[in-house]
Amino acid sequence: MKKNTAVSKITILLTTSDKYSDAWSPFIHFWNINCPNLNFPIVVNSETKIFKTDNPNIRTFSGGSDLPWSKRMINCLKTIESEYVLLCLEDYFIQSAVDEEIFNAAVNTMESDKKIGVIQFAIDISCRYDESVVVNKYFSPVPVLKTDSKTHNGRIYCVLSLYRKDYLKKLLVPTESPWEFEIFGTLRSQYFREKVYREREDHKRCFNYLIEPKYGYGISRGKWLPKNKELFEKFNIDVDFSNLGILSEEEWLQWVEIYKGNKKKTQTIKREHRSKQQIIMLLFKNPKEFFDIFRNILKKKKKALKDRFPFIR
Repeated sequence: MKKNTAVSKITILLTTSDKYSDAWSPFIHFWNINCPNLNFPIVVNSETKIFKTDNPNIRTFSGGSDLPWSKRMINCLKTIESEYVLLCLEDYFIQSAVDEEIFNAAVNTMESDKKIGVIQFAIDISCRYDESVVVNKYFSPVPVLKTDSKTHNGRIYCVLSLYRKDYLKKLLVPTESPWEFEIFGTLRSQYFREKVYREREDHKRCFNYLIEPKYGYGISRGKWLPKNKELFEKFNIDVDFSNLGILSEEEWLQWVEIYKGNKKKTQTIKREHRSKQQIIMLLFKNPKEFFDIFRNILKKKKKALKDRFPFIR
């Protein structure tokens, strides 16, 4: 990896919670193996638990268990001095060597264009970028959501992403969960000047991680995916799988059917998630209908929504 003048400007932000602390060591293990030259400072943004390590490059920010996810993120970002943060979740287990050429291109792209707020390293999510525009060989912009469109084009996701720290702070609202951040952060992003870019699909991906029940690794629906056990045994990583349990194929398929609306929701899905799923389904499948509903909400609850959408007048 050629020396990058922006190395000192980047911090790896591992945002997580106490519940998923069993994934912290595996994340660091695979990061060290496959991203040895991306030895940026790492901040583990947790609730109350501390990541115990002898590595002086890693510190824990314990934000408290009584605060929403976004509020902990905001407080954690205040302790980070770097211009950029590489946002990761605890179960992004990198499976092969990072493509340093692509990563350097991302950093240099953001350095040369200060209007870019984020570059997302994810090629396995359903929303689209503008394929007609190619920047620095590897990246394309994600256009704003058209309110009259019937196709999904979300912009903000909790995927591995290189953020300009100030843009991430601007997107965050203290009361939101990760799900709400994706939904309403997508909407807020339409009103900010910063551009959203995504890694293209016509080359080897920069970071090889896959959270998919049948073929991937990580955590889904609050449980370990089945292939983690084989992976961790291969690398002598000791994890107590009984803490979270292992997601069965039946559990995953049931959730997919519920998400698609083919089955009635059961008590296994938390009440607070049901409304979020309904919102997501509208935003992803019929943005026009979503915005019609959203406009009605604005009319009735404009004052209450000013905190979430501070640009509303």
